[in-house]
Amino acid sequence: DLLPSYAGLSPELQRLVLFTQGKMNFNHGWFVQGEAPPGAMLSKFSEVLRSDGAKAEDVAFYFFHWFTDLAGAEGTPMGGAEKFVLKFPR
Repeated sequence: DLLPSYAGLSPELQRLVLFTQGKMNFNHGWFVQGEAPPGAMLSKFSEVLRSDGAKAEDVAFYFFHWFTDLAGAEGTPMGGAEKFVLKFPR
């Protein structure tokens, strides 16, 4: 397989990864910073929630993924918290 880590997941976890990584075309960073129109950003998100039968846990995992992505945006682990305290969009 091309992605052995993905192939080793259960079908339910594969579905969750696909939900968070491949279907929404939703960039939370753009949305939070007002870089994209809300209708364009949320329409696909809403469509995926309705058509794919997403669960509350799926959405929670997506936002957890976004949170960890943002936390890792800084190169220094000890200074990573600065992103939330000093550099977070206001």
